[in-house]
Amino acid sequence: MVRGSKVSPKRKKAISTKKLALISISIALTIIFAALAASYFSSNENEVFSLKAAIIDQLSRNYPNPSFVKNVTKLLKDAGFSVECYFNDTVDVEFFRSMAERRFGIIILRVHSALRQDGSTVDLFTSEKWNKTKYSQEWKEGLIVYGNYSNDPNYYCAITYRFIESLRGRFPKSIIFAMGCWSLKQGCEQLAKAFIAKGAKAYIGWTDEILPRDTDNETLILLKNLIKKDYPLGYAVRNANSYHYTGVLPNGTQVPITSKLRLYPDTEEVSSLKLSELINEAKTTSTQYTVSVFQTKILDFQRQRVNKIHLRKIFITFLTFNVGQNCCV
Repeated sequence: MVRGSKVSPKRKKAISTKKLALISISIALTIIFAALAASYFSSNENEVFSLKAAIIDQLSRNYPNPSFVKNVTKLLKDAGFSVECYFNDTVDVEFFRSMAERRFGIIILRVHSALRQDGSTVDLFTSEKWNKTKYSQEWKEGLIVYGNYSNDPNYYCAITYRFIESLRGRFPKSIIFAMGCWSLKQGCEQLAKAFIAKGAKAYIGWTDEILPRDTDNETLILLKNLIKKDYPLGYAVRNANSYHYTGVLPNGTQVPITSKLRLYPDTEEVSSLKLSELINEAKTTSTQYTVSVFQTKILDFQRQRVNKIHLRKIFITFLTFNVGQNCCV
């Protein structure tokens, strides 16, 4: 009679311990890798341009332009970006509160913006109707104000440059395209400065009032020049079209209006920067970092496997750590 072979209890225990140790180390390495990656990409010193783009279309209800959204999306995707579109109802205060945490490399703000009555600064509108009770604290702190715009009697929440300064997260060398009126009026650069202080590389906006159809046309041309023709930021902005209108003052006096695009900051470094350079940096840095981290962790893992005693020590430490965590919950 042939009897099945048996594995001694000691042998079973040794195999089980070894397997658990290997599993423990694998989990630990995964956690370490995730933490290192998060730390690397979120640190100011190692900030890397993001190949994520956002089209924030607050005008989509009253001034829809699906052709603009479609063409810009295709341009960006062809250049290697993933594109997320946000339309009117989703563009509320909470959306803007999380904007920096989403880490977009390109942000296209197709939103209303307005000059304060005293001419001191410019604010960005949301699609959320003003609620004094809900935002009383933010209003007191100067983070949120309210106002209305032409052909709409409702009052809406508008975010201020202080709101941008208060955001969690960073804009990783982002390029901000602010498409609304007065978005970069001379002497009212607070919004632009706030975005730059939070990590953005450049902010592009209008010096005065601008019609939706004109800002759509010019923004599309600008993006084509930056992506397809590879123009530097400064050259592309300086060669953009200007738009001329006739405005009417409260007293009825007609005044000429000339609106053109501006770049901030208009330094030599930013003016000569090409979007292709940021794209290549993002692709290269991402690949090099991922390969480097994986190689390092694989080598560490191989060294640790050689020493069985060390494996058991790591396993015991890992179990102790888990017990401690469970006790604290």
